[in-house]
Amino acid sequence: MNLRQLTYFIAIVEQGSFLKAAKVLRIAQPALSQHIANLEDELGTHLLIRTPRGVTPTSAGEVLLMHARKISAQLKHAKDDVRLEANTPKGDVALVLPPMLSGYLAPRMVMRIGELYPQIQLRIIEARSLKSYTLVESGRADLGLIASASDTPPRQLHSFQLYQEPLFLSQKRLMLR
Repeated sequence: MNLRQLTYFIAIVEQGSFLKAAKVLRIAQPALSQHIANLEDELGTHLLIRTPRGVTPTSAGEVLLMHARKISAQLKHAKDDVRLEANTPKGDVALVLPPMLSGYLAPRMVMRIGELYPQIQLRIIEARSLKSYTLVESGRADLGLIASASDTPPRQLHSFQLYQEPLFLSQKRLMLR
């Protein structure tokens, strides 16, 4: 008995006929019939009652159908779990923040990352931009919020602009008499 035979068996019972199941499965009807015949030989019993109006499972077929559906569902869950595990971010992530923003951003980021990605352990490091750049470039930090003196980010790092703030120097005009 193999998974393919069980999948074919489920389809035949659900469709109520070999012909309809063959179309759904995109397999030739004689090949489908042969798979079920092999399954019945292996189990030593008839699994389907064949009539001119279609097929229905025997009592042994009902037992097999119950198990086949469970096995099929378990296999789907296993595939989903493996895909989820493979696509779930996890591990330690070091983030460098400027001291001015750290007190404001860090608590929110830790909370939000914990909600969205519970398998990530976020570690906050406070440092000014030059030190932040060095930490990220050397690999001692994974991410860094870095102020740049120019409009172009450093080429060695993958960067994107989060925010741009114009700075002005103002003075009050004094009228001297």
